Amino acid sequence: MSNEHKVYDRLIVRWDTWSKQAQRPNEKGGFQYFRIKKPLTRKDIDESLLGITKTIGVYTVKPVDNIVVNPTIDVDNHDGKTIVIDDVKKIYHALKVAGMYPYVEASAGELCDGAHVGVICKPIQAQIAKAAIKAVLDSIEMKHEVNPKQDTVAEGGYGNLVKLPFQFNNRTGKRSQIINPETWRPMERPDAVQYMLDLPETEFKDAEISDACLTIKPQDVIKMIGIDALLSNKRMKPCVVKAYIDKWVLHGIGQEGHDFRYIIATELLSWNATDAEIHEFFSVQADYSINTVRDQLKQIRGRKYSPSGCNKIQEKCPSLV
Repeated sequence: MSNEHKVYDRLIVRWDTWSKQAQRPNEKGGFQYFRIKKPLTRKDIDESLLGITKTIGVYTVKPVDNIVVNPTIDVDNHDGKTIVIDDVKKIYHALKVAGMYPYVEASAGELCDGAHVGVICKPIQAQIAKAAIKAVLDSIEMKHEVNPKQDTVAEGGYGNLVKLPFQFNNRTGKRSQIINPETWRPMERPDAVQYMLDLPETEFKDAEISDACLTIKPQDVIKMIGIDALLSNKRMKPCVVKAYIDKWVLHGIGQEGHDFRYIIATELLSWNATDAEIHEFFSVQADYSINTVRDQLKQIRGRKYSPSGCNKIQEKCPSLV
C-alpha cells in the first residue's frame, strides 16, 4: 500500500484527527461520519484500503493558518436528477482552461452516482483556492459545492471533511475510483495511483489567478473541450495532425521521436494552444507523460523555439514524415 500512502500524502493537510463513516444508515437513510480524536495512521489507511469496515474522511483545512492542499468540487446525484457525467466533463475542462491540473474521482463507485473533481495544489490559503475554483464554476454557470466550505478554521475547530479516494462507500456498497479523463472510464488501481502521483501541483497565485478565471466565458470552455477544433485549421501541418489521429508513439524510437515531440509542441504553441490542449494532444499516445510534456514546454518557452518548416521537419525526422 506504499504508493497509496504517497497519494494520500499529497491529499491530506491534517493528520491529527479524522472521521470514520458509519456502516449503518441513520433514521434519514444517511451514512454519517464520526470524528476520531486521534491521529490518522498508516495502519488506519491500510485497513481502509484492504477492507470495508473503515471508510476515512479527512478535514480539508489546517486550522489557524487555514492551508489547503486538495480543494474539491462535489457533484452529487443524491436526487437521481443531476447529469453527473456532463457536468463533470465541463467542470474538468474549465479548470484546465484556467491553468489547473484537476482529477476526477467517482466518489460513490460509478461516475453516474456522484463525483469529486479535485485540484492537488501547493499549500495555499483556503480563501484563495476557493475563490479561484468558484470563479471557474461561475464562468460555466454551475453551482456545485466547493470544499472546503470554510475560508478559515479557528484553533480547536474542524470545518468540513471529504472522503478520500479509493475508499469504500457505505451508501452504494462500492469503492471510489479515479476516472481516466480521456475515456471517462475508471482506471485500474495501479494506473490510478500513478496518475495521481504524476499530476502536477496547481499553483494558485492570490488574486491573480482569480482574476484570470473570471475572464473565462462558457464559449471558451466549449471550444477547449477538444483539441480537434485547433487541429481542424487547414494551415496546421499535416504531419502534426496525423501524429494525433494515429496516436504516434514517439518515445523510445531515438532522436527522431524526441525531435518530433518538440516540433509538435512548438507548432501548437504557435497557434496559441493552451498547455491543457497540448497535454490533451499528447495524452492520446501510449507513452504520454505529464511531467515530460510539462518539462518540454518549459524548455521551449525558455529557449524561445520557433516552429519548424516542412523541409526542416523532413530533414530531422525522415522516417516519421
